[in-house]
Amino acid sequence: MKLIRYNKPSDVTPFRSLTAWRDIFDPVFADRGFDALFTHSLSPALEVVDGKENVTVKLELAGLKKEDFDISFENDVLTVSGERKSETEAKEGETVRSERVYGSFSRSVTVHAPIKADEISANYADGILTVVLPKAEEAKPKKIAVS
Repeated sequence: MKLIRYNKPSDVTPFRSLTAWRDIFDPVFADRGFDALFTHSLSPALEVVDGKENVTVKLELAGLKKEDFDISFENDVLTVSGERKSETEAKEGETVRSERVYGSFSRSVTVHAPIKADEISANYADGILTVVLPKAEEAKPKKIAVS
C-alpha cells in the first residue's frame, strides 16, 4: 500500500508541484540512478562472474579494434577504457543522421578477492572482451573435514 502525504493548506508552496513530480519519478530512477540515463550509451555493458578459480569479466565492445581500448589492473580494480571514434565526416550542406554514440568510455570493477595479477589474461572476439582474473590460493574455497 502506498502512503500519500497529506498537505495541510499551510503546506501549499509555489514548489509543491515540483515535489509532486519528484514523487512520481523517483521510483523510476531508483534502481539505476538518474545519471544512468546519460552515461549508459557510452558505458559498455558489463558482466562479472565470480567462480571458484577465477573472476571473469565480459564487456561488450562491438565495433572497436584491440587498439581502441586499454585494460589495467591496479589496487584490486580492473579498468577498461577507450574511445569510439566516428567513422564518417559530415560535409558542408550534407545531411547526416547518426544514432550511434561516439566518445570516450571507462568501466571499472573492484574485485573483492586476492588475484594473481601476473596471470591475468584477456581475449577479444566478436565484439566481446573477456578478462580472466585467476584467484590466489588464499581466496579459493577450501573444504574442511570435521573430526
